[in-house]
Amino acid sequence: AMVGMSALRQICILLALILPFIVSDHQRTERRLSNDVCRAVTATAHKINASPKTFTFRCRPGDDCGGVGDRLGGVIGGAFYAFLHDRSFRIIWPGLDQIFIPGALNWTFDATALKIPFFDQKGEEIDKTRISHNVGGLIYTDVTGENVGVVNDLNTRQIVNQTAVAIMEKYQHIYFHSNRGPNDEMYAQVRDKNKWPTVGSVQDSYAAAFLCTFEAMFRPAEPFLKSEYKSFGRQPMSFKHLLKIVEDANTTSVAFHHRVDDGTASSNGAGDLISDHAIGNMISIAQRHSPAGKKINLFFISNSVHSMHKVMNSTLLKGAFEQIFCQQLTATIHVAEAGPKAILSTMQAMRDWWVMRMSDVLI
Repeated sequence: AMVGMSALRQICILLALILPFIVSDHQRTERRLSNDVCRAVTATAHKINASPKTFTFRCRPGDDCGGVGDRLGGVIGGAFYAFLHDRSFRIIWPGLDQIFIPGALNWTFDATALKIPFFDQKGEEIDKTRISHNVGGLIYTDVTGENVGVVNDLNTRQIVNQTAVAIMEKYQHIYFHSNRGPNDEMYAQVRDKNKWPTVGSVQDSYAAAFLCTFEAMFRPAEPFLKSEYKSFGRQPMSFKHLLKIVEDANTTSVAFHHRVDDGTASSNGAGDLISDHAIGNMISIAQRHSPAGKKINLFFISNSVHSMHKVMNSTLLKGAFEQIFCQQLTATIHVAEAGPKAILSTMQAMRDWWVMRMSDVLI
């Protein structure tokens, strides 16, 4: 019995010694595989840029495109369709060029240079709302005299529906609007067609491909980096300066994303207030994932003004974190007009998204 216990203890000690290295090596492997996914996505993006067939996301002034998150879902879903059907992917989104410049995937839209019909026979801009057909939920029209299809409110169920695909693939050029990202079935088709590697679970692979597609599309533009970031209780700073704080190697940056439905957030009630339990979890998770003795900065991201004030005034949080940042919502979340207001709204959302992307820990 003593010998058995001694052997067990030795095994436990050996595991205790090598386990950190196993975990570390596993993490390195996942990072390498994620990089492999990004390289594969980038190669696919380069390949489709020159395609004579196009797939253009269109969100013009007055279009009901939803918030920035909805629009991004539609953009990524559209890119996956382009990856699947070898189409050049383009974006019409007024003001987006103030926030991002193209990465490997050239999404810029110039109808003349791309030789894409942009006006109908009456000389009017091709409008996604001029709909004449509804086949199995695919709401679309074709532009007389042109090899152009216009699809309204495209979703990923239609994108993988072969009847809908057959209709869309009749056209050389397609304008579409959507607020839905790719589903699992669509991801699997794109992955298999383009021979993308996988990493971890199916969901891990999907997440890596989604993020890598975003990375292949977008690089921050100077107006975005120079834009003003204003946190409650702090002097305004450039967003570029805030990112230096996020990326500071001497601290752990923790982003906490708290969202309630828009109706609750816009009401004057306190039904959207973050709970004390959530605040406690925020602290414990942050401390668990930060090296001992390292200072932690919190970036609280929410659409609830009540919760923002509670977090910024919390004695518990002030004791647990070195600095707390919370962007004031100075622009409207949903903007259906062109011009500065739409750009400010998109910049506001993207600043928070970028902070979540760059943080060491995202809750």
